[in-house]
Amino acid sequence: MSAQIKSLEIIARLKTAYGYKTDKQLAEHLEIPTNTLSNWKNRNTVNWEQIEEKCPEISWDYLRTGTGPFFMDKNELETNKFTDDTLPFTPEEKRQMLRMLLSKDLHQEEDKKNEKVSILFVDDEENNLISFKAAFRTKYRIYTAKDATEALNALEDYDIQIIISDQRMPGMTGIELLEKVSEVRPEIIRILITGYTDMVNVKEAINKGKLFYYIDKPWKEEEIDEVVTLAFMAYVERKKKEELEKINEKIEWMLRQKLLS
Repeated sequence: MSAQIKSLEIIARLKTAYGYKTDKQLAEHLEIPTNTLSNWKNRNTVNWEQIEEKCPEISWDYLRTGTGPFFMDKNELETNKFTDDTLPFTPEEKRQMLRMLLSKDLHQEEDKKNEKVSILFVDDEENNLISFKAAFRTKYRIYTAKDATEALNALEDYDIQIIISDQRMPGMTGIELLEKVSEVRPEIIRILITGYTDMVNVKEAINKGKLFYYIDKPWKEEEIDEVVTLAFMAYVERKKKEELEKINEKIEWMLRQKLLS
């Protein structure tokens, strides 16, 4: 699984935006053969020029993230015409940059599709660390830490996507650790394993936005799987927003470079 954009997502979002239920309807809108859409899916690529030509009003932010309005409003359409001669980019140049950056995402998705979700499991009891790794090592990339210090060091050394921590540990508690993680690596999804006696603190942490979910002791393998699936979906959405912000930063940088040239 990966946070990058897929051709399947682009096609699905186009169908949703225009109210189409079948690939044939979308193909007719794009004025391409239906099997061309199939090729886009199989090859994880799309023809951005064709989409731009036949769907000029579509919001590219929506195509990328799946959120927000389907179409640009009249003001955005007027803005994208770049009628002011002082603006450094023409509409075509701006679209070319977006196509280039989005196409790069598609290739990155192809390269990363076989990667496993990375989970850091934190517990001060060695037997629990061994049990967790034995249960999930074939499904996920598992890292373990026996206390908060080891956990924070692991965040510096590895690309962690989800952290699952026991609450009751010597020194820093699980909630305190996850609050720290939210400060240093806010994109990581944070999950707590706890007993009923800690519920007041758990609810407070959830209300503060420090926790994504909590799991009751003793944890069950099927529940961990379900929560990890939901957590990774949340992680993907966070990364998509980050990638969109990076694209905007790249465009702004290109604009500045052209102004200076």
